[in-house]
Order: sequence, then structure tokens, then C-alpha cells
Amino acid sequence: MLKALIKKQFAELLSAMFAKRNARTGKKASPVPYIILFVFLFGYLGYTFFTIAMMFGTQLVEKNLDWLFFAIISTIAVSFGVLGSVFSTYTALYNAKDNEALLSMPIQPWKILLSRMISVYAVGFVYEAIVFIPGSLAYFIIKTPGAFTYISCLVMLFMLGTLVLALTCILGFFVALIAARLKNKSILTVIIFVLLFGVYYVFMFRFQSAMQNFLDHAEQTAENIINSFYPLYIIGRAGKGDIVPLIITVAACAVVTAVIALVLSRTFTKIVTTNKGEKKKVYVEKAYKAKSARHALIMRELKKFTSSPAYMLNCGLGIIIMPIAAVALIIYAPTILVHIPEISDKAQTTVVPMVAAIIIMFLSSMNIITAPSISLEGKNLWLLRSLPVSSAEVLMAKRNTQLYVVSVPAVLLSIVACISLKLGILNLIAIPAIVFFTIMLSANLGLVLNLKHPNLTWTNVNTPIKQSLPVFVMTFVGMLSPMFIIGIYMPFGLIFDFPAWIYIAFVAVIFAVLCLVTTKWINKKGTRILEELQ
Repeated sequence: MLKALIKKQFAELLSAMFAKRNARTGKKASPVPYIILFVFLFGYLGYTFFTIAMMFGTQLVEKNLDWLFFAIISTIAVSFGVLGSVFSTYTALYNAKDNEALLSMPIQPWKILLSRMISVYAVGFVYEAIVFIPGSLAYFIIKTPGAFTYISCLVMLFMLGTLVLALTCILGFFVALIAARLKNKSILTVIIFVLLFGVYYVFMFRFQSAMQNFLDHAEQTAENIINSFYPLYIIGRAGKGDIVPLIITVAACAVVTAVIALVLSRTFTKIVTTNKGEKKKVYVEKAYKAKSARHALIMRELKKFTSSPAYMLNCGLGIIIMPIAAVALIIYAPTILVHIPEISDKAQTTVVPMVAAIIIMFLSSMNIITAPSISLEGKNLWLLRSLPVSSAEVLMAKRNTQLYVVSVPAVLLSIVACISLKLGILNLIAIPAIVFFTIMLSANLGLVLNLKHPNLTWTNVNTPIKQSLPVFVMTFVGMLSPMFIIGIYMPFGLIFDFPAWIYIAFVAVIFAVLCLVTTKWINKKGTRILEELQ
């Protein structure tokens, strides 16, 4: 039974890439697009960490501080592994949709927990390996180590994965305890993540100067670690290839993981079945005002969006960032205006409007609410079909939800940017226009892709949100298209002083035409696809 449970967990993890059947056509889906996207994403991250490791590794090895190099790489690897998997750990362990079904079967709870912990380990291991493997390769390039160092690095690769597992399980345990006693926890989760996100970007902004300061005082840092963080010193020596520290590290990771597993096994059933935060609703008779079907459908989509922290964080983070950006722009606009003449004499009509438009377009494209919206219906798709509304109304409600929710802060930010940076009336018209049509086109394309590549058989809500082709494609399109647009304009803008508002308005017109085309496709072919989904 344990083998079957483990197989089920990994099938869920890989369901995005290796789905057996397409929900729309019933044909086998090709995993090639997913594999290409995953290879590109993880290859890019691996190269980034390899570059960072080469940057500080050379200086540390020259100072005979090899152990400090591995201590840093291990710390970054574990941190990245925890950050990458902690938000899915709670869902995987305690909030999976099939928990009740499995607990109702003659299966021992510890087997269910163990199978889920193994899948959590696999996710954390992937994130941790993205850092540790490139870091180890950088070390092998900088210095030719002994044969045992290769073995120790391989052992540490897997043991650090257990440390990531232990930490994510601890965090997931406390999240589960809190979540079991809260009714409305989605907004709180989003706020906490945004705060952590802000701390992360502040850290990355100061990373280079902090790293240089660290390298200038590497010997003092090494001494402080030995005196105050001795376990980190042991981990560093274990990665370097010292056998006694390696044995200690392996034993410590094994013991910690075993203790965590024991504690979770004794609390798993209680936490999963606890629902103290939900209060029984008492019906109170009151008058209700009739609303249109369109309004009801949009409210349905909004409720689905705001009830899922994963949905909001992965597909709507820009909605939170844009108001913050507007306030920051008002505060720092005087400073920006002082430095604009340093760029060029025509910067006020060329570079600045174009950069402002591209940044707002990028923030707008971070919101891809429609990309998983069809898949999120899951096995309840029949409920949507049973409503007395047409398929076209359903699809337009999904599109308009993203349009309304995203366009308000985006257009507001556009207006603030134009006024604060004194970009003139023409840019005040062109920039909000291109931002609005960017949002509409993104909503349409997300819906088109999800209709073409739906996943209605998920058991973990993170699957359609984090592991689907539509979400991956829209994420990359949102990242690359603004760069492509500004890349075309900049040579003309800088060399010929071509006004930005003309180019922005031209692109806005193109986007408007594409919006009309995709809207027509959704209302005709898209409705037929929705009605054929199984």
C-alpha cells in the first residue's frame, strides 16, 4: 500500500508534464513543452547560482577557507529549498483534497503521511539541488579536490534535502495548527508572503555590497561562525570532505528527520480532521436584491480567487505591488526628475515614458488570473454547466474578473506615473491605454491557453496554479514581451528622438486588434471547447 501511495504522490507531482489524457480531446498530451520550460527555468537558476559561487568561491579558496565556501553554499541551498517548497508543504501534507478519502480507507495514517513527506522531500530536493550542484561544480573548477570530496558532496546533496524536509515540515506543522483555528486565512497568508517578498528584494538589492563586505572580512566571519554557529562549521567541513564532520552531519540530519516524522505521525490525523476555525452559520432572514447573471458570475470568480492564497500569490501578486509602486513613485518622483536630464536632453519624451510604460506593463502581466481558471473548476465543472447561463457568459466573466481587478491599480499607477514624472498629456492618454489593452490581451490569452490545455483531474490545487502549461507560458510571455517592445523602440528613441507616445499608441492599437480577435475566438470556438470538456 505504501508503494501505491508513493506512486500516486509522484503521479500528482508530474501530472502537469505527463498527463495521460487531454481533458478536451481525450488524446495523449505531449510532455515536450513542459520539459523545455522546466529545463529553461531551472537551467537559468542553476547558471545564476553557479556564477555567484564562482564569484566568492575563488577568493575563499585562495584564503584556504574551503569549508566556509561549502557552509555558504549549503546555507543558500537549504534556504532556497525551504522557500521553494514551504508554501506547498502545508497543502501537500494537511490540506490535500483526498485526505478524507484516504483516511476513510483501511490505510494506516503514518503511511499516508510518509508518502506525502517523500513527495515534499522530492520538491525540496529539486530546489536545493539547483543551488548545491552548481556550487559544487564551481568548487571543482576552482580547485581540484581529492576523490573523497566528490563522495562527500554527493552525500551532502541528499542529506541537505532531509534538512529542507525537516524545516518545511516544521513550518507546515505550525501553519496547519493555525489554519485549523482560523476561518479567513487567505488574506493573512498573502500579507505575510508579501512582507517576506519585500525582505527578500531588499536583501537582493544589497546583496552585492554585502557580499563584497563579507569577502573583505572573510577570516573574521569564519572565526565568528566557529565560535557562534559551530554546526554550520561542521556542515562546511563535511562538504569539504572531512570524514568525521560528514558522519556527524549525516547522523544529525537523520535524527532530526526521524524526530519530525515521529511528531507528525502522532498529530497528523488530529490536525487533518480538526476544523475549529469554521463556525456554523445561522440563517437570518433578510431581503436580497436581485443581481444580474453577469454580476453573479464575476462575484463567483472573485470569491474563488480571494479564497486561495496560492491562487492570489502566483496569479495576482502584481495587484498588491502596483499600489505600493504608486506610493513609492509619489515619494521618489522629485529625486527621479533631478536625474532625468543626465540621461539625455530628450529623455522626458523618449526614455522615461517608455520605461514607465514597460514597468507598468510588466507589473500588470504578473497577474494571470485566467490562466488556471478553467482547470480550477476541476471535477465540479458540471456545476458550472448546470447554471442557467451560456458558455460565452461564463468565459467572459472569467476574462472580465481579471480585467476589472487588475486594470484599476494598473491604470491608477499609469496616471500617477505620468503626473509625477511630468510626462505630458499625450503620454497620459497613451500609457494607460497600452496598459489596459495589455491586461485585456493577457486575460484573453490565458483563457485561450487554459481552454486548449486544461487539467480537470487534479487533487492538489497547486497543480493547475503552479504546474500547468498555461501558467508557465503566460509567465514567460509577461516577462519577455515588455522587453521585446522596449528593445524595438530604444534605438529609434535614443538616436532619432522619436517621441515615445507615438510608439506606445501604435502598440496599443495592435494590442486592441489582438484583443478583438481573441475575444471573438473565445466567444465562438472557446465556448464549444468548454462544452466539450470532460
